[in-house]
Amino acid sequence: VTALRDQPQSLVIVNSRKHALALFEKLVAEGLEGAVHLTTRQYPAHRRRIIAGIKERLANGQPCRLIATSLIEAGVDLDFPVGWRAEAGLDSIIQSAGRVNREGRRPREASTLTVFAAPDHAPAPEVARLAEATRSTATRHDLNAPDAIRDWFERHYWATDE
Repeated sequence: VTALRDQPQSLVIVNSRKHALALFEKLVAEGLEGAVHLTTRQYPAHRRRIIAGIKERLANGQPCRLIATSLIEAGVDLDFPVGWRAEAGLDSIIQSAGRVNREGRRPREASTLTVFAAPDHAPAPEVARLAEATRSTATRHDLNAPDAIRDWFERHYWATDE
């Protein structure tokens, strides 16, 4: 919540609806303007209205602090200046990064996605396994490099029968 005070247009993606709701409630309690909550618990029509509102706020330069689950990672065309992603698989992190400076209008160095641990909201076992695989890959590669992506998939998807 502290980091979001200085970022009126920002995105946080977490691994569970419970965690998303807890963060959203903290934003509201802090009185941060533009707090938005988006999860699969909402009906599709409601999510479409929320996403339309997010796009409008972003386009108009209004505060928009989105707290979402992974549903935002694929198929949603949003462009935030900065974002945070709870630890997950490298595939999810890459998808999340695609919501930060999506349109390339901002300097690259100012448009970051920060991956964070959420010890009070441990991910489901399968997500925890993928997050560990991402940490392991990070010891061998720069996660922005194509070699990291190849290594992650080879070691953690293609090498198993999942």
